[in-house]
Amino acid sequence: MPKERIGWFFSISIVIFLIVEIFLVTVGQHQLGILLYIVYMYLLYRKDKFLLVSFFVFYLPINPVVTSYFKIGGVLGPHEIIYGASLFFLHKTYISVKSVIPNRQKGIQKLSINFIYFLFFIEIFIKVKDIIFGLSSHDNNVLYIFKNVVRLFLYYSSLIYLIRIIYLKNLYGYIIAGIKLSIVILTISMIYTKQLVLIGAGIEMREGKIARIVEGEYQRYFGWYGAGGDENSLGVFMAGAFGFFIALYEKEKKMIKYILFLTLSVFGVLLTGSRTAFIAVALIVLVFLITNKSGASRFAVFIAIVSFYFIFNEQLQLVIDRFMDPSANAAIDPNEEGRVGKWIKYTNWILNNPETLFLGNINNINYNRAPHNYFIFLLYHSGFFIFSYFIYLFIKLMKIIKFKIKPWELKSVYYILPFPLIAMTVNSFGSSIYLWFYLTIGVFYILDYKAKNAI
Repeated sequence: MPKERIGWFFSISIVIFLIVEIFLVTVGQHQLGILLYIVYMYLLYRKDKFLLVSFFVFYLPINPVVTSYFKIGGVLGPHEIIYGASLFFLHKTYISVKSVIPNRQKGIQKLSINFIYFLFFIEIFIKVKDIIFGLSSHDNNVLYIFKNVVRLFLYYSSLIYLIRIIYLKNLYGYIIAGIKLSIVILTISMIYTKQLVLIGAGIEMREGKIARIVEGEYQRYFGWYGAGGDENSLGVFMAGAFGFFIALYEKEKKMIKYILFLTLSVFGVLLTGSRTAFIAVALIVLVFLITNKSGASRFAVFIAIVSFYFIFNEQLQLVIDRFMDPSANAAIDPNEEGRVGKWIKYTNWILNNPETLFLGNINNINYNRAPHNYFIFLLYHSGFFIFSYFIYLFIKLMKIIKFKIKPWELKSVYYILPFPLIAMTVNSFGSSIYLWFYLTIGVFYILDYKAKNAI
């Protein structure tokens, strides 16, 4: 399918698919909703088999409309269908082309894949360890582990195979189509979070938070986001997308091509109410204004910022108010229940329980709040050696930040910058799920004059 038609066909078909899914969930036909995933993916395959790549990329950070509570036969749900079919197709494609896949930028691909392996491992390790030491609340432990291992294996293995073949000719268009539509649909789902909660369509949050959303007491929106973490993670996910689209705009100088996705990414950040994500966006814009030599590009971004301020003033003010809220001071006060206070509590507990440094905690801390810091989270749950390997990967990631670039590269600082911030403030690195695409695409951005060298 020609690249210019990929996005349009996929977008229209996804919208129709989601509308039908929401209708089926509304009338209680969850099993039919699950079967529709099979039908839709088959139709995509018949139209253009690589549209399965777009669908897989689209769904990586998103929860299916039919929640994980519903499964056919207790085992087959949307996650298993999406990632199972994607793994089969991507593995088959990899086998057929691996002998001719170019080795360009192999180091970046290897780093991305190693990160993905690590994220897969750490999720399984923590679940298994907690069950072995009796720290888990799950009754049917063996079945629980099996289901999680299968789901995560399908999820991460599919992602690894896609990264391995990412430089395949024309694949770029299918991946970008999935990323763009995911940002659009995710932002729309955030706007209608309350309505989706009321009909039970794809929103998976803690019961207490859901109740506050229904009652109108909670104004930080989550939507269909499902890549791990909370609203802060979603905010940084959106900030990373904003950085990627800024990098693409800087390279192509076509604001009209990316204005929708830039706008929705920032609006998504505001809807989360995340101060960390807002700071990340502000830093990305600041780096752009300082390092970009094009006066026209600077002016275009300035006009976009002014326009955005007037259009989304209300939501922007809510985020600004959070900086003035007492919780902002509490977050950095070591004597309060904010983030710094949590860091100190967990650090002191680890120091007082040094056996934690070997395999992670074998007893739960007497504190019912998470550390809100991914580094401390890893040290507490997995010990020093696993934590050290993550630090090794993280340092390598920081080393590939670039402010000056070659003609075939994207400026990586834009889309890497948000993730050190999120690692310091939340318990999940799941918001990085698109980062591995940004890295591998960004180091060999296929311009027209370079495309002839692809397969």
